[in-house]
Amino acid sequence: MVDNKYESKYLHQALGRLVEEMGEALHAAGKSQRWGLESYNPEMGPDSEKNIEWLLRELDDVVLSIQVFKSFVKASYNDDKSKWDYALPSPVIVEI
Repeated sequence: MVDNKYESKYLHQALGRLVEEMGEALHAAGKSQRWGLESYNPEMGPDSEKNIEWLLRELDDVVLSIQVFKSFVKASYNDDKSKWDYALPSPVIVEI
């Protein structure tokens, strides 16, 4: 879960958070598939959360991130896309 001080303020930040949370869910899913849903991180000890608990926690974060991203899109989208508040830096063109 993201600390309030790291909440997305712009559409591109919400998308970045969504991508990050999806990556974390993929990591948890991969470990769960490889080692089993009932397994746990051996470095954390047998009393730590099981892979299924970790995966479900990460999926909850993905669902929340999707909701946040969708709310940004709905709030930002209109016919004049020049008004979208991306706050992105200008692209840098590099000649090779």
